Amino acid sequence: MRKKKQAQAMAQINSLKGAAQDSERLTTELEAREEDLKQLADTLSNTRTRRENLDEELEAAASLIALDERLKAAKQKVGELRTAIDEKSDERRKVISSSWLDMLSAKISAKKSSLLAQQETLQESSNEDAILSNRLVETQRLLETATCPTCQQQISDERREYFGRIVAKLEEKVARQIDASSDLRSIMMKLSKLDRIGRVGAKDRLQSLEKELRTANVNLQKTENAIVELEDKIEGSDPTALTRKRLERDEKLREEGRLTEDIKLVKSDIQKTNEKLTVLQSRIRGMSGGRSERATAKVTLVSELHDVFDASIEHLRDQLRSTVEAKSSAAFRAMTTQSAYQGLKINENYGLSILDSAGREVSLRSAGAEQVVALSLIDGLNRTGRSTGPVIMDTPFGRLDMQHRDNILSYLPSVTSQFVLLVHSGEIRPETDLASVKDKIGAVYKISEISETQSKVERASI
Repeated sequence: MRKKKQAQAMAQINSLKGAAQDSERLTTELEAREEDLKQLADTLSNTRTRRENLDEELEAAASLIALDERLKAAKQKVGELRTAIDEKSDERRKVISSSWLDMLSAKISAKKSSLLAQQETLQESSNEDAILSNRLVETQRLLETATCPTCQQQISDERREYFGRIVAKLEEKVARQIDASSDLRSIMMKLSKLDRIGRVGAKDRLQSLEKELRTANVNLQKTENAIVELEDKIEGSDPTALTRKRLERDEKLREEGRLTEDIKLVKSDIQKTNEKLTVLQSRIRGMSGGRSERATAKVTLVSELHDVFDASIEHLRDQLRSTVEAKSSAAFRAMTTQSAYQGLKINENYGLSILDSAGREVSLRSAGAEQVVALSLIDGLNRTGRSTGPVIMDTPFGRLDMQHRDNILSYLPSVTSQFVLLVHSGEIRPETDLASVKDKIGAVYKISEISETQSKVERASI
């Protein structure tokens, strides 16, 4: 508003008219960008609040989500078991339909043994007949040449007559050999056909299938019973609503990132506009007409005061950020079980990153690590800029292992004015987990159920 007044005053001086118009335009742009920044900051705050609320709701419903996932897996398993049962039942019917072949196996085996014996006999006979065939050829050649192949002497008529009778006998045996070869081929064909019939092993396969079917049916019954139990536990809830919340939470997380980047851009534009206005105001102050204007002097003074306060705030913020970072890192090193970590670092968005032994940011963090980081930030803020105050924690150990619990219980009571824990019986074991801080416990209270609609808080002891 003060810069607008200056611009209006400058417009009355002809020599400063152009500068006044530029100043008024830049001032209008600056106010518009500052309004944009305010709206973006409000939207980011609302988005972050909604996302944090969704995180809390999803965390509270984590057990229900797990039950829903188990239910989906059980229903899928039922489908797979039923498919397997149907397939094995079909196979059993096919095995039964071909089991009659096993009943013939004894007769087929006997027939094959007989044929194999005949085959062996005929094979031996065939080998002997090959020798006879050679003798027949040699004797026929002897008759044709009438000369002994060994001594080259002529054979007498009497010997030729003798060899003629031998040829006749050999020809008779060779003729029988042809019939034996035909019988051998016939036996081999029969054996081949019997081999194709084979044994299906119906008895062994049926026993195996029956065992597999019994197991599958038992598993099916168990799974169906589990589905009924899970549906009873989930009854009255809306898993679909949880899915929608998860999707909304993820979208809000992405929206936070987009808004953060938009805020950076708008801040950059505001800074550039302020720099242009600073240059323009310097020009105005250098003009003789402008120097005489009271409005210019006032604006100059207020602008300089504004710059001083901005610089002071920025300096204090940086100083406090360094202090919070150092104290949060010390708290983190005291509570974490990973001794190699260097500590924590506050990023540009004032979030905390874990630094590994080499000083690099750890990109993937477990739910337990996230909780320790959050506790470290709370402790760092609690011990910065004011006196140490009390810390109240509700169900703080749900995601932490025993060592982290011991570290937290040893550290936080020593750095707070009062440390209050709200825990349930499944989260902490008083007789062991609180042994190290027993002497620091001022009072213990428990909530006792009186009726389904009423409970009472009463003093207790460890």
